[in-house]
Amino acid sequence: MRSLFVLFMVLLCSCSTGYQKYNSFSGGFSESRLDEHIYRVSFEGNGFTSVQKASDMTMMRASELTARAGYRYFGIISQNQYTNKIEWKQPSTTYISGTARSTGNNQIQYNARANTNGGQTNVISKPGESIMIYMLKAKPSDVFVYDAVFVYEQMYNKYIE
Repeated sequence: MRSLFVLFMVLLCSCSTGYQKYNSFSGGFSESRLDEHIYRVSFEGNGFTSVQKASDMTMMRASELTARAGYRYFGIISQNQYTNKIEWKQPSTTYISGTARSTGNNQIQYNARANTNGGQTNVISKPGESIMIYMLKAKPSDVFVYDAVFVYEQMYNKYIE
C-alpha cells in the first residue's frame, strides 16, 4: 500500500515547482505592488523543491518585475524564508488469519496470526520565501543592490535553459 502511495506521488509531482505563476496545488510565484517602486515577491515550492531553488525563483521573479517596470536594479528591504509542513497519518489495517481444530472432548485449538499495515505519519515540506524589494533606475554608490538583468540571466541559465 505504501509503495502505491509513493508511486502515485512520484507520478503526480515528478519534479519540483518550476518558474510559474502560483497555484495552490504545485506552488509558484506571486507578487503584490505596495508602492510605485516597491513590491513584495513570494515563491512557494512543492514537496520536491529545495530551499535553494525557492530562494532562486524568488530572486528571478524580483528581477523580472524590476526589468518589466523599466528599472535596472533592485534592493531587498526584508526577507523571510519559511517551510510549510503538511502532515497526515495513514490509516492502519490489521489482518487476522488462523486455523481452528477440534480435538474432541469439546476442546478447540485455535492458532491465529495478526498483521498490521499502515499507521505511518507522512510529512511534506514545502519551502518558500518572501522578499520586499525596491527598484532603482541607477546604481547607487552607497547601498548594495542587485542588477536585475544579471540575476535573471543567471537564474534562467540555471533552471530554464
